[in-house]
Parts: sequence; C-alpha cells; structure tokens
Amino acid sequence: MNIGDIIAARVSRNATPRYPRRAQRPGIEAVVTVSLTIDPDGRVSTVDIVDVEADRYADDFVKEAERAALRTRFDPRTVGGVPVETVGVEKRYRFELD
Repeated sequence: MNIGDIIAARVSRNATPRYPRRAQRPGIEAVVTVSLTIDPDGRVSTVDIVDVEADRYADDFVKEAERAALRTRFDPRTVGGVPVETVGVEKRYRFELD
C-alpha cells in the first residue's frame, strides 16, 4: 500500500428503516435520499436530506430514514491507512409495500 492510497468508506452494517405506520395503511410509498458525514470511527455524525419523493407523510419518511442512517455503520474512508472523516456519502432509502 502506498502512503497516498485512498480507500472509500463503505457500509459495514446496514440499518433498515421502519415503515411509518401512518403511511402503511393507505399504501403510501416513498424514496428518501440523504447525504451523510461519516466520522473516522465509521459512525454517521450528520444526516442531510437531499431529496424526498412522497405523496404524503414526507416528514414521517424523513424521520425514519434519518434514524436508520444514524444506526448504519461504515468502514471509514482511509488515506494512507489512516481513517478520516468523509462528507457527502449519499444513501437512498426506499419505502415500498409488498
């Protein structure tokens, strides 16, 4: 490994969001895209909402996506073998009913 080798952050433990109860009964589906900041320990330190595609209950979907994002763990980005903070990792949560 070279001193300048960069290895991108990647998910090591994915957390699944809960389906908002209010949206489940009427069959509302959604997609929430978030931008994450991952600290050198692989934990999500901030969650910013990029996009929400929902006919109704957008706030409920956003809240559950944020909760899942904060429970997700990553193998952090490394530069020359040293873990560093990563900003702007996008993750998409799909809320779909069977």
